[in-house]
Amino acid sequence: VGIVSQITKIVSDDMSVNISRLMFETKDGIFNGNIELLVHDVNDVNKLCMEISKIKNVQKVYRKIKNL
Repeated sequence: VGIVSQITKIVSDDMSVNISRLMFETKDGIFNGNIELLVHDVNDVNKLCMEISKIKNVQKVYRKIKNL
């Protein structure tokens, strides 16, 4: 409960990064989310992954490179 708001707070409020796309779904109690961001550099992505991974019950956070 509240995990989406925790994630968006880190991304938007704490890191001041713009979200271009946000998708969350749950099935059988497993939560999966994809976020597309407009970032300054790879350091922003790494820091965001680290901060999101600190949220209670988040098991995995990783960077997925989008094909342009």
